[in-house]
Amino acid sequence: MLSRVLTSADCIPLGRAVLRRNVTDAPHLPPLSVYLDAGIVPRSTRNDNHNRLGADLSKYLVVEPGDLVFNKLRTWQGGLGVSRYRGIVSPAYFVCSPTAEFESRFLHYLLRSSPYLAEFSRISKFMPPSQFDITWDDLRVVPVQRWRRGLQRAIADFLDTETARIDALITKKRRLIELLEERMRAAVTRWISASARLPLKRLVRFQEGPGIMAADFQDEGVPLIRVAGVGSEYVTLRGCNYLDPVLVRSRWSHFALDPGDYVISASASMGIVSRVGSEAAGAIPYTGLIRFKPAAREVDMEYVRYFLRSDDFMSQIDQMKRGTAIQHFGPTHLDQVSIPYLPVPEQRASVSAVAKVELMTRHLRELLHRQLILLQEHRQALITAAVTGELDIPCVAA
Repeated sequence: MLSRVLTSADCIPLGRAVLRRNVTDAPHLPPLSVYLDAGIVPRSTRNDNHNRLGADLSKYLVVEPGDLVFNKLRTWQGGLGVSRYRGIVSPAYFVCSPTAEFESRFLHYLLRSSPYLAEFSRISKFMPPSQFDITWDDLRVVPVQRWRRGLQRAIADFLDTETARIDALITKKRRLIELLEERMRAAVTRWISASARLPLKRLVRFQEGPGIMAADFQDEGVPLIRVAGVGSEYVTLRGCNYLDPVLVRSRWSHFALDPGDYVISASASMGIVSRVGSEAAGAIPYTGLIRFKPAAREVDMEYVRYFLRSDDFMSQIDQMKRGTAIQHFGPTHLDQVSIPYLPVPEQRASVSAVAKVELMTRHLRELLHRQLILLQEHRQALITAAVTGELDIPCVAA
């Protein structure tokens, strides 16, 4: 609730605390992106933004250091922040300059605190399948309290220091997770290898999920599995939408998942593989997810699953993508992949060896993920407590 933040009547609308800017015609400036974890950063420093730039960068909005930038589809999640860079952003964003009585870094923390994120969620309008749009007319009337500029600066200095410490720990935890993944890939490379090779399509059949319009989504019915549902050992309904059973029977029944199938992500989280269990049986995989099942007797599907997690597999995909703008792969790419071939008993022996490493890796990864969540929750609680006055900050008290 914003009442936790607004401790006095000395409040003004956000539209008076910042001035919206619509400066364009600077296509030579570096494009910037708004990230939930990092705020405003140059696109060139990240490799996980798969949104294409517009054809005409002269229409992009100019961002100056100290400006606040809002991704209006992600503001409710914290898709906003103060920029330390000069650059350009999509014209779909809001770019604002704080007035003289507001410290931009303080506004950065204030507007990313839990009460404000809850307010942004409340006033945003649902945009299927998973986004929420906020208008400038709704955003500009959100109240902010006028605190002394020196007080704002002191709180921002404190949070800069403390969040940097937490962020350093988060970075270390993420690096440990990466090292675990590297260890897992090394185990796969060691055990899933052979001099003989076969086309992968000789052993398994692939089928990509259908392209389904958001207009076909509904509140209940047959689950439509999204990328968020692939990543655990088994496919889950996490992040799924739902489809009308009548439409499924008439249009997409041949895509329905069967227990024992496998699903691989071919776009976001590329290469992640999950098995289909009872929870996802009968569900439809969305476009970008590829179902595969055995096409021959001489294959152990767990052997195939591990191969699809290997550097060998990804290097073949990367070779096909080289020189192109595609960010995903499909059945036509998979038909060109070759797999190291072993007799089934040797496949199973390799699977057994890798499974032992996977079990230990999964346990350590889950432990690190829990630690990451606790650190992120602590970071958010610290920000909220500091900007609401619930935390005694020594320099502020003095």
